[in-house]
Amino acid sequence: MSSEDKLASCRKLLDLLPPAARSKSFYLFVSDDDGASSFSFVMDSAPRVEPGEVAPAAFGLHIHALDFTELVEGYGDVRALLADGRLRIEGDLGAGTLWVQALAASGPSR
Repeated sequence: MSSEDKLASCRKLLDLLPPAARSKSFYLFVSDDDGASSFSFVMDSAPRVEPGEVAPAAFGLHIHALDFTELVEGYGDVRALLADGRLRIEGDLGAGTLWVQALAASGPSR
């Protein structure tokens, strides 16, 4: 998965996030065989995704590219990914857990 594909998927995920998951900025680290890419989900008056770590964040999420693709496409279960250790939260665990719960509640496959 190229960096451009990862960024496009991050932007798609931003569009899918329910309001409850848009309360705090966070980093997303997506890894694959080519290495890891980081993205900032900046949650201010104009929510957006930026490559790299460009803004202070409440928490960080780590996920493999294949799991990330399934999550964005609606096939992945964010709670299962967290329980299996395939999605990890660092930083503010409370804010990260609330993000997972909000995303899980936003649809039947999330």
